[in-house]
Amino acid sequence: MELQSYPEFKKDIKKLDHQERKRLKKTLEKMIINLVSGKPMKYTKHTFSKRISGKRLIYYKKEELIILLCFKHHDKAYKWLKENYEKLFN
Repeated sequence: MELQSYPEFKKDIKKLDHQERKRLKKTLEKMIINLVSGKPMKYTKHTFSKRISGKRLIYYKKEELIILLCFKHHDKAYKWLKENYEKLFN
């Protein structure tokens, strides 16, 4: 499983405290070995949402590739995805 990150995700994780980073890291490790999968998004192909520490990890998953898109509070994460999905994947 290949794991990549979008610049928005990198920006978001810089703001996390130690405990949030630890939970995120643990979830990502499980995602890589396919033990954890998020909820499929309704209107965007191959995108998923996973709740971690009161925030949402939004990611794109297709075959053996996972692209971490953003990690924000619920409303901000979905708003970001709605605003950026077209330019990301079209």
